[in-house]
Amino acid sequence: MNNIMVKVRKLTVVILAILLLFSIKTMAVAATVKSLIAPTEASLLGTGFNSISKSFVSDNKCLNYSNNVETATQGTMNNLSAYFFVNSKKELEDKFIYNFATNSEETPDSTAISRVTDMIINNTNFSADKITIVAYWKQEDNKMYSNEVPTINNEGLSILKADPKQFVRQYGDKYISSVTLGKIFYIIYQADISKYSTYSTRTKNAIRRAMEFNLKRMQGAKLSADESSLVADKLEGVSISSRTYGNDIADQDGPYNADDYKNILKKMNQTDSQVISCELKDYSNAYNKTEEAFYDISDYLNMAEQWRNHLASLNYIVSNTRIGLDLNTDCMTEINNINTQLKLVDTVDSQARLPSGKETLKFDSLYYRYINEMQIIPRTYIMPPARNKFDINLSSINDVESIKIQCSVDTKKKGYGGFFGGFSNKPFLLLLYVMDEDGNSSEIQSIPMNKADTVTLYEGVKISDKYQIRFSDARIKPSDIQIFCSFTEKVDDIIWIYLHNRAAKGSNNGVRDQPGNMGPRSF
Repeated sequence: MNNIMVKVRKLTVVILAILLLFSIKTMAVAATVKSLIAPTEASLLGTGFNSISKSFVSDNKCLNYSNNVETATQGTMNNLSAYFFVNSKKELEDKFIYNFATNSEETPDSTAISRVTDMIINNTNFSADKITIVAYWKQEDNKMYSNEVPTINNEGLSILKADPKQFVRQYGDKYISSVTLGKIFYIIYQADISKYSTYSTRTKNAIRRAMEFNLKRMQGAKLSADESSLVADKLEGVSISSRTYGNDIADQDGPYNADDYKNILKKMNQTDSQVISCELKDYSNAYNKTEEAFYDISDYLNMAEQWRNHLASLNYIVSNTRIGLDLNTDCMTEINNINTQLKLVDTVDSQARLPSGKETLKFDSLYYRYINEMQIIPRTYIMPPARNKFDINLSSINDVESIKIQCSVDTKKKGYGGFFGGFSNKPFLLLLYVMDEDGNSSEIQSIPMNKADTVTLYEGVKISDKYQIRFSDARIKPSDIQIFCSFTEKVDDIIWIYLHNRAAKGSNNGVRDQPGNMGPRSF
């Protein structure tokens, strides 16, 4: 019996030891997760950040902080809600990486990336058939930082002196100097317009505007009758999805109305503060910086930017359900090749490089195949002829590539210039003016009319909303002329814009200008 009791005690000790080890291991894992998502202490201070891979280096720290220097400023510091139109995964990722900055620098000074934003990026797809708004609400409660400059520890200094590249691999090029605690949630609000693929850019922009109004209505704004009518008209039949992410919220359906939004706010107020952003500083700010130079990562940043631009474009193409299987397969092959190159770039590998000329041509061929398959071309629209007026109002025409203004004079009228059998053999002048908001005018074109024909007064980019036609012969009346206007709309597909802009610049390495890449808009 005693032997049995001894065995039971030994077994109990073993089980307790296993449970204790499991508990310690679980705590360690939980601490790692917490340090990336929502620590309520200053454990993130000194954590490294790699500006090339746009990621935290959580495994190693090389900075020492003095004891008892962490300070927290109490009280709600800021409460903000805003939104962006976003057109690609890379653009969305940049919004998070650069903490919603309008104009991001080469490397971020403040970042909002977290496990939550990674989930959003992975779950959100972009294509020509989708319109996407990313909205966020945040409340900044307090900030944690150190009053003293940290020092690089001996191990870090040894690596820096021996191999500056290895220092970047192991610790990154920046470190977290402060963390902002608070509450935040994101709304990914998307419209799928795939069955309306023949819609013009103007119609798509009207849908965008309706989405803006609807989002503001969710937030509690009261819409005018015209705004409510636009929402009802333009969003009818459009497939809308809405997903929410944030403190203790992971990929929740909604909101779709004001009550849904209020419920999310209520849930936010019941959660604890978490880390919602981090400020970053270069390691060169460390107090005991050495004479040895830190490695200049600018070449690797350029490599990463070019590879990621192509990756974003190819992801944009394969997310479109209307492309052919062959194009999808070829794009996926190149996506895998780009990811292989990005691994070399992100680890500051000596084999890392820019896309070659051959690779760029291959990407271009995929882009042009996509343009052809989707039949993406600028469309030109002719407006109804205008009579009985000299004034031209084009304020309703937006997002156009070019406009064309033409005018003709009724040849049956008598008494005008010599070719009408009038008093003079001299042709009269047809003049075009642009008008500003105060009614001031400036002449931009003057054309002699020496035959009864339609004259092109202007063709090019839209430089004003209002224009006016005048004649050197004051006897010409508005009823004697007819005005013709047409416009070619801008194409809002990012692949077409990239190719168009690059062709205009005459370069193969231009940075893509994406539509809607604007600063945040407040609710």
